[in-house]
Amino acid sequence: MDTILKDIIYAWRMLWKNLGLTVVIVVLSLAIGIGANSAIFSVIDALLLPPPGSIPPASAFCAIGPPPASTSIFKMKIIRLTKSPSCKAVI
Repeated sequence: MDTILKDIIYAWRMLWKNLGLTVVIVVLSLAIGIGANSAIFSVIDALLLPPPGSIPPASAFCAIGPPPASTSIFKMKIIRLTKSPSCKAVI
């Protein structure tokens, strides 16, 4: 444990001694991390997420019936208007 503590103190002294290099390394590490995160999200967005036009607007859905009092609105069954034109209550 003593050698690990001495190594950490030595590393801190060397980083403080070369402060310019330390700042450059920190900035480059952040830039690489942000760039990699953006690249991965762009790939996932292009491959896995549907394009914005493919999601129907909220007016294309309607409720089948009122949900029970104990059910949240998220569990309410909904259907598309295009499949059931007889539906009148649009949410």
